[in-house]
Amino acid sequence: LCRSRLFVDSGRLCVGFVRPAAAHLMTFADVCEQSPIEPPDWQNRLPQDYPDYLDFFPVEGRGVGCFVLRDFQPGETVLQEEPMFTRPPPAAAQKHWTADFAEAFQQIRADLAAPGMGATEVKLYASEGMFRNALGYATSSPPVKEEILKLWHPALNSAHPLVTIAGRLAQLCVLKVGACNAVDVQELQRAILAIEMNLFAGGHIFKLFSRVNHSCYPNVVFAASKDEWKLKALRPIHCGDEVVHSYLGEQLLMSTEYRRWNLWRSKCFRCICELCLQTSDPMRDIPCRACADEVRALSCRRWNVIHKPVVWRRVSPSTEAVQVGFFKAGDSFETTGHSSGWWVEMEQSAGGGWVLTDGRHLGFGKLCEPVEPHSDMGEDEDASLCAAWGMYRAICFRSTPVVQPSFPAAISRGLVSEFQLPARLLTDPASIDVPYARFEGDHWRCPRCGREERDEDLLALERELSRMAEHTFYSPEMVKAPMKIGKPSDRISMIHAEFLSDALSLAEVVVAVLGHRHWTAQWARILFTDVVGSLRQFGHTAGPLFMEPLRDLCFLWDWLESLNLAQSPGCWLHARIERFSGPSHLYNGLDADEVLRWREELRRRHDGEAPPLINMLALRNYVLEG
Repeated sequence: LCRSRLFVDSGRLCVGFVRPAAAHLMTFADVCEQSPIEPPDWQNRLPQDYPDYLDFFPVEGRGVGCFVLRDFQPGETVLQEEPMFTRPPPAAAQKHWTADFAEAFQQIRADLAAPGMGATEVKLYASEGMFRNALGYATSSPPVKEEILKLWHPALNSAHPLVTIAGRLAQLCVLKVGACNAVDVQELQRAILAIEMNLFAGGHIFKLFSRVNHSCYPNVVFAASKDEWKLKALRPIHCGDEVVHSYLGEQLLMSTEYRRWNLWRSKCFRCICELCLQTSDPMRDIPCRACADEVRALSCRRWNVIHKPVVWRRVSPSTEAVQVGFFKAGDSFETTGHSSGWWVEMEQSAGGGWVLTDGRHLGFGKLCEPVEPHSDMGEDEDASLCAAWGMYRAICFRSTPVVQPSFPAAISRGLVSEFQLPARLLTDPASIDVPYARFEGDHWRCPRCGREERDEDLLALERELSRMAEHTFYSPEMVKAPMKIGKPSDRISMIHAEFLSDALSLAEVVVAVLGHRHWTAQWARILFTDVVGSLRQFGHTAGPLFMEPLRDLCFLWDWLESLNLAQSPGCWLHARIERFSGPSHLYNGLDADEVLRWREELRRRHDGEAPPLINMLALRNYVLEG
């Protein structure tokens, strides 16, 4: 990636490039086996007219970029235009869908493997949308066809599977679809790819919007209403900045590895934006196991003092609390097994009070060490696994949490036990002060103890859980046709009760191994809050466990805020917060103080920022089948 910026030199408008470290430079050629440079005739491919505050320049590794020649403030419209092409709706394609065509169409597939990955059994199939691309192009006017072919698309000699599929589909359409008979096969192949690469929500192609490059850290967002289509500034944009928007929507809340994979799979390039080139990935944060083992020790009932000369016993777990005694180095003391942070509570028979066991955050080092660390594995392991999401199981199935989790077939129970976190880390995301290790290249690194986690089995398990989470929490398995109630936003999808139970079991394993801040755990939260919100909105009686989504929405907000994304947390959660902001009487039977506390916490976060420009995470409505 070369960061580009325009500047004025002796009255001329110029573009300058700042090349990052070569070690991080990745190009389109790394994955698609073709040059990422702009075509020689790129200037002839631009629209003939565009606003005078815009200009286009080549950007190394990114083709041609769109730049602004003045400043824009957040919320300001940067571009506005009407679509030049709209893909035909599914109904328009049905009349061409003969049995003969359908049989041939289903045979169009290619191996889904990036260069260097080797053979794979995963196949990429032709989509019905790609057929509508072909049909829409074939029935367009010559000027529109010309503009479509000017848009970027991968070269026809690329090894990318979408190129292969588009070629076979073009041959089939020219042979069997009357509207396509007169179109050259290679021309139709190019058109299918150009539309697929540059399509916006609603099936639209634009002369200018479709020439804006992608970034996982965009500075504009696409906003569409009934008769208006705009790119609006997400953050301040300065004169000379390149305009970039995200080709991804909800998938921005996935790890760098998954974002890049999805972009390569659907748009034929590997992202080299500033976010993807960072050496660390906050989406893959997991609790530091070394520090977590120390937390596990807090359940120990007997401790030895190792700090000299003494450690203080206080009336409450705070260094500001009154001192009521002390222990000298070498002394031992008994505890109740309860703790608060790094403080342990003493038995009343020994005088009561609290003792700090670890003072490293104060510059003192470890103060006490456990004599016999308590293990929360063994017979309590199953209950610990179920504790994290047991409340959702009770809400959805009106039953008490199960104590025998169902392990996904691809996951080894023994491997989960090997890497399972302390039980107290599973029940409450913020209950224990354990630092989260950040993924850096090929390992995790803890910011507190500096330990690097390089266990290959843990990395393989994390990747397998991520793969399963994408297919479970991000795209749940639906049954039958969506039910339509009133407005389109009220559309309800039916979800198998058995599938939801399996999703809860997967979520239990995810949190047990990866903790509460990993992106897979956050997607589980989004799914379960949507399910519970649907039950509440569409007639399910509110019960004593419905405050769980309030707490999880607060946790999701704080997680999103910590990521420093281009979009504010409200862009992702606004609709969900509104759903759970109903009158207090809807929470009958709940602890009033707890409900009020979490509702106030949620409202404080939500009211503290400007109204969101866009809804990035569509509200999903579900009913349970079975």
